[in-house]
Amino acid sequence: MKFFYIANVRLPTEKAHGLQIMKMCESFARQGAEVELVVPWRFNPIKEDPFDYYGIERNFKIRKIIALDSVKFGKIGFLIQSFSFAKSIFFYMFFKNPDIIYSRDALPLFFLSFFKKNLFWEAHAGGFNFIVERVIKKCRGVIAISQGLKDFYISRGAIADKILVAPDGVDLQQFNVPYSMFQAREKLNLPQGKKIILYTGSFYLYDWKGIDVMLKAAEIFSNDFLFLLVGGNNKEITQTKNKHRLENVKLVSHKPHKEIPYYLKAADVLVLPNKKGDDVSEKYTSPLKLFEYMASARPIVASNLPSIREVLNGGNAVLIEPNNPKALGEGINKILENAELADRISKRAYSDAKDYTWDKRVKNILNFRKKKMKSHFDYLLEHVPNLAKLSVLDVGSGRGTFLFDVAGHGGNAIGLEINEAYIKETMDRAGQNNLSVKVVKGMAEKLSFPDAAFDFVNFALVIEHIENPNLAVKEIARVMKIGGRAYVGVPNRFGLKDAHFHLWFVNWLPRSWCNGFITLFGKHKDYNGPAGRQNLKDMHYYTFGQIKKILNDNAFEVTDIREKKIKNYFKNTLFSLPFIFFYRIYRLFFSDSFHLFLKKTR
Repeated sequence: MKFFYIANVRLPTEKAHGLQIMKMCESFARQGAEVELVVPWRFNPIKEDPFDYYGIERNFKIRKIIALDSVKFGKIGFLIQSFSFAKSIFFYMFFKNPDIIYSRDALPLFFLSFFKKNLFWEAHAGGFNFIVERVIKKCRGVIAISQGLKDFYISRGAIADKILVAPDGVDLQQFNVPYSMFQAREKLNLPQGKKIILYTGSFYLYDWKGIDVMLKAAEIFSNDFLFLLVGGNNKEITQTKNKHRLENVKLVSHKPHKEIPYYLKAADVLVLPNKKGDDVSEKYTSPLKLFEYMASARPIVASNLPSIREVLNGGNAVLIEPNNPKALGEGINKILENAELADRISKRAYSDAKDYTWDKRVKNILNFRKKKMKSHFDYLLEHVPNLAKLSVLDVGSGRGTFLFDVAGHGGNAIGLEINEAYIKETMDRAGQNNLSVKVVKGMAEKLSFPDAAFDFVNFALVIEHIENPNLAVKEIARVMKIGGRAYVGVPNRFGLKDAHFHLWFVNWLPRSWCNGFITLFGKHKDYNGPAGRQNLKDMHYYTFGQIKKILNDNAFEVTDIREKKIKNYFKNTLFSLPFIFFYRIYRLFFSDSFHLFLKKTR
């Protein structure tokens, strides 16, 4: 599955959305997607590599594309930069053909919606205009980070079934640091004899974060307490010092995310003082710090707001009246004066955090995607309703997507794959998802299975990569039962748009010219990899007549699926004839590939 994540973000960034985007890409890649994160080129004071900065596995690509970097000029500058990036995305994606295009940004999806259909938008705020309206209408699905956000878009006319609520997440392992409170304070040079009340994140990026409420609450406490705020920039720290009495307050500038678990471990109480009076704070937000607090197994005091109550409750936190410094102080004291309460809500919060890992969030989104977009398995079910009950061979099983679909429906499929890395990835993912899957290493030209072993063979866009397609077809016929069915996808030799490189007219060029043309448009692949023939000049493409003859010669009855649909629509009457005639002309050049069902006749 080819997955493009589009993000108009400076990367790396000290802001939380950078971490969220990187973690999502990491988890999508762990689920078997070929992920490419596309971001604008920006001037960046942070010079560290994004993977190192966030501590992310290098299992996906980051592509930076040209865009005007005018953000520093305020709102107008940001608007110019956003349109510049969206325009660049439009041209960059024009020749791409991914399975999923995913973004937190509505504007790039707005432009892409005029020629792409496989769009998913992750909504983080409650804005609504003609851009958002079109994106919601044209996207396959919308992922809202809170129920309140989903309710907002439903009130604006969105279809409820089109929106998935998926709160933000956390990496539990990253916050399970083997440090005691004493050791964490020693590491960070924090006082051992004081009660530390901690907040992490930006100070004044948004007023609704409630920093002023926390600082006013600090005035109630003596110097035996330390209110520690971690994450502000120099401007925010200066503003805070000018506005508030700071005798028992320590302000720490932004820290790399990998250091945050130690600060959380060092705290007696963690504070989330969001304010009421702002819809984002009250209804729409899903703060990353909330899940990190839970994962640290430290007691939490949080504002009693609908957005917060979607995750926290009286069993895993102390909820207090928002905008009220006195109530915040009472909540802090309630925890500090009751060790049993602090221990109980901390353990419950940590247990609840297990439901909010990045991997679980991504699995929920991918399951949602399956409901909104037909998979290859769903496509085949329309023609072979009992497919899950048949013995199935998947030739060229790749990363195992089709095998997982069969197994998920209770079926039994065996994969054949030559690439050892794909086999390992398939088996690892099968184990993670408790699916019974088998993959055999081998070549289609020399199958290790007995005669008449399978009811159905899936052979989807694999034939072009094989050394000897004629022998592979003969082998497939051998292992199929008489009356057995097969699906074959075959690239069209004279298709105007190529099925693999997604370039127009490349198939009309002499094959010796193709590599230069492909490289010119940045579409070249690893031609020496273990996945068979990948160089276009060496790959096997066919006209419809050529592939039909090969299949017929090996005892297969051939049915063009698209032509069959036309016949079925007109119930095989004479009315279908002119449409079939025009379709066959269309098939010559405008089909990038042929989709065929086979039946073994002898």
